[in-house]
Amino acid sequence: MAGSSRTAPPEFDMRLTSYTDYCLRVLIYVAAHPEGRGTIAEIAQSYGISENHLVKVVHFLGKVGFLLNVRGRGGGLRLARPAGEINVGDVVRRATGRRRKWSTAGPRGRSTRP
Repeated sequence: MAGSSRTAPPEFDMRLTSYTDYCLRVLIYVAAHPEGRGTIAEIAQSYGISENHLVKVVHFLGKVGFLLNVRGRGGGLRLARPAGEINVGDVVRRATGRRRKWSTAGPRGRSTRP
């Protein structure tokens, strides 16, 4: 089709909140950083994000088990598990507060739950 733009159908259009975006950026930064660690100040400077916002994000990521906060000399933020074991969809669901991986709605919106 000449001249048509290829966009996802509306039911597949997904927009991330800034909070979710920051969660993903923190995890990517720490995973890609030499020695697998970083600090809030480094991440804030790298992405141009407020340190205050990142404090909340880092606290959340630690609380749900994606990050470890290592104190002391040589400390900083580290992944709580290997990067290959962190699922982007899981991070997005947790950051947005969604627990289910799929809908329980069946045909015509009726629940398939017993």
